Amino acid sequence: MAGPHPAPGRQADITYFTGTDFYDLAIWAASGERASDRWLREEGLWTADRDWVSEVCSLADRDNISGFDPRWRVAYTDTERQQCRTDGVTPVDLAATHAGTDEFLEEMWLAVRHVARLLYTHARLSGSQVRAVASQYLTGSR
Repeated sequence: MAGPHPAPGRQADITYFTGTDFYDLAIWAASGERASDRWLREEGLWTADRDWVSEVCSLADRDNISGFDPRWRVAYTDTERQQCRTDGVTPVDLAATHAGTDEFLEEMWLAVRHVARLLYTHARLSGSQVRAVASQYLTGSR
């Protein structure tokens, strides 16, 4: 699956994403929110309040979707979708984006969980460390 390169002005030691297809960029932007939701549910910690916090924390990521390409905008309601069309902007279907992100995370989930656990333990990981740990889970070798 393709996705974004590091943001302008930022450098990364690792890039799993190589394309610039807009849908892939949207999936990248939604990954944190969807990973949070999945983790809370798997751990039996999901509540409406925690879901709300995840939604609020994801607003900047959703805004980034429009920042990738100003011809696209996340639209939450029919009125907002109509306004997008009036403005000549393509509305982003958030439900479809979340479904695609969930599929992407399914492939990456063991790697995501393990990297998150190490990040929690060590507070910092380099891109090389993330690549080394994630590749163990992505290739199936441990």
